[in-house]
Amino acid sequence: MNTTHSTVRILIAVTALCALGLPAHAKDAEPARATVTFETPEKFTDLKDSVTGTDKGREYYLKLIRNRVAEVAGQSLPAGQQLEMTFTDIDLAGDYLPAMASGHDIRVMKDVYMPRMAFTFKITDADGAVVKEGTETIRDLNYLSTVGIVGRNDALFYDLAMLSDWLRKNLK
Repeated sequence: MNTTHSTVRILIAVTALCALGLPAHAKDAEPARATVTFETPEKFTDLKDSVTGTDKGREYYLKLIRNRVAEVAGQSLPAGQQLEMTFTDIDLAGDYLPAMASGHDIRVMKDVYMPRMAFTFKITDADGAVVKEGTETIRDLNYLSTVGIVGRNDALFYDLAMLSDWLRKNLK
């Protein structure tokens, strides 16, 4: 019985450590492959979560964009390379129209409200030498025709799809 009690304690401790997200081995902890900054995001064309926008909403959207860049960079960059991106403007897909009859802020998707992102980027190798760099403004004129229905109700679906496409094409 004493052995069973000790085994249960050990299992509980291991489960707690796993829940905390601690890596099982030091080799599992990989350095970040991307550094993302936002230059004066409060002045971006449209990074709002409502007609007037909130700081909390803007920070949430910036976090989604930062996480997507890190995710795709981790999957797409060749070993040893690092990506630095600085966003200088973002105009999210859709727009909020004033005085909606429902009384709720609803982002309306129309062709004229296409997503757009402006940024600079730099890819460096393991020695710090620049492999590729540039300034880009990406937009998706046909964003409403994006293939695939899964995830369309996710926050920033069209914006993140456009950004992911650019990253996958350019991080080779």
